[in-house]
Amino acid sequence: MSAEQQTDAFADRFDESYLRLCLKQGRSITAKLEPRIGDFLLGPEGLRLYSDPAQPKAANEVVVPDLDRVLALLQADAPIIVLDSQVGDFGLTAFDEYHRSLANVVSHNAPEACLRALLFVRSERQASELTSGVITLNPTPPRNSAH
Repeated sequence: MSAEQQTDAFADRFDESYLRLCLKQGRSITAKLEPRIGDFLLGPEGLRLYSDPAQPKAANEVVVPDLDRVLALLQADAPIIVLDSQVGDFGLTAFDEYHRSLANVVSHNAPEACLRALLFVRSERQASELTSGVITLNPTPPRNSAH
């Protein structure tokens, strides 16, 4: 089956907005995921089903996480998650262990809501760490006082 035929066969599996999110803003997460049998990979050739470890993920491909996987990733950063649905929309609110709101998003599908919340929580955490001086982006070696 050619890449184009595979993409066409899976075209209805994911919303276009979710695929764009995985490939662009979410790439910092989706590119680092190791594919598992049954995962979908997205790259320049389109969408393909990962079914053979002998054909590894290419450097320009990302994993398109299913709801279970992206929810598990989010739970690692936000232990309390409320996912609600209405016709055509999914609302997600994520809280920390002290019940403080970390993210509040609305998307057209549940995996996209989870990935958007995860991106928001991680970016807010990183911004907070940067302003508090916890992270050093360019570590400098300690100065030797014996000049």
